[in-house]
Amino acid sequence: MKNILYTILISIFATACTKNEVRVISTLQMPVVESYLIAGGPISVKLSLPVSVNEDATNPTYIDGQTVVVYINNVPSTLKGIGNGIYQDTTKIVKEGNDYKLSFTYNNMPISAETIVPSKPIGFTGSATSIAIPQFGARFTPGMTFPSPVVYTWTNNDQSYYFLAAKCMESTLTSINTDTTENRPRFSRPPTQENTASLSFNSFSYYGLHHVYLYKANIEYAALYNSTGTSSLNITNPVTNIQNGFGIFTSFGVDSLILNVTK
Repeated sequence: MKNILYTILISIFATACTKNEVRVISTLQMPVVESYLIAGGPISVKLSLPVSVNEDATNPTYIDGQTVVVYINNVPSTLKGIGNGIYQDTTKIVKEGNDYKLSFTYNNMPISAETIVPSKPIGFTGSATSIAIPQFGARFTPGMTFPSPVVYTWTNNDQSYYFLAAKCMESTLTSINTDTTENRPRFSRPPTQENTASLSFNSFSYYGLHHVYLYKANIEYAALYNSTGTSSLNITNPVTNIQNGFGIFTSFGVDSLILNVTK
C-alpha cells in the first residue's frame, strides 16, 4: 500500500465532511496521516509533516510524541509510538465490518478520520495457478513466445472498488528480465469498479511463488489513487478524508490466491 507526502499551497478550502465523504483542501502545516487498515492485520498509523514544493519528498519530517487514539466501534485504543512517525496496536486485529475512528490533537487542532472495514471479496478466482515466462534480456530471442495473461474475476454486484496486488514470496529472487534494475517484488493495479482484472507476463519481475491479493477498497482510497497515481507524493489540492489534516485513513477487505511464476 504507500508513503504519503504532500506539496501544499498557501490557501485553504475546508468543508464539513461526513463518513466516507471525500473533500479537497489545501493549506499549510497540517499533519499528514497515512493509515491502511487491512482485515486480519494490526492497527498502524504514520504521521508526518507536509512537504513543500522545494523540499525533498523522499525525506519527510515525521511526527512523534503524540497521543494517538483509534476508537474501535467506539471503544478507545491508544496506539504505541515506535518512532519514525509510526503508531501501532499489534494486540488488536482489524476486522471486517468494524468502525475505526482516528483521533489526536496537533498544534491545538483536533485531527480525526473514520473508516469502516469492507467485507472480504466474494468469488475470487483465477484462470491459472501458474504462468511460464521465458527469461529474457534487452532483446528477445527470435521465436520466443510469451504466455497469455492470467485473468482474475470476482463478484461485484454494487460497483464497489477493488484492486489486485501481487508479491513474490521467495527469499532468493531470480529476475525474469536480466537487463533491468527496476525489479518489483510487489506491485499493484489501479482500483476498478469492474469484476475482472488480469496480470500479464510483463507484470512480474521474479520467478517463484507469488501471493495475488484482491483488496476491496473504500471510495477515499480510489479517489486518492486516481488523483496521484500509484503513490501520493507531491500533489496539489490533495484529496483527503482527514479532518484538519492531509493524507488518508482507510481500510480494506482482502482475499488471496497463489500463482507460481516459472520458466
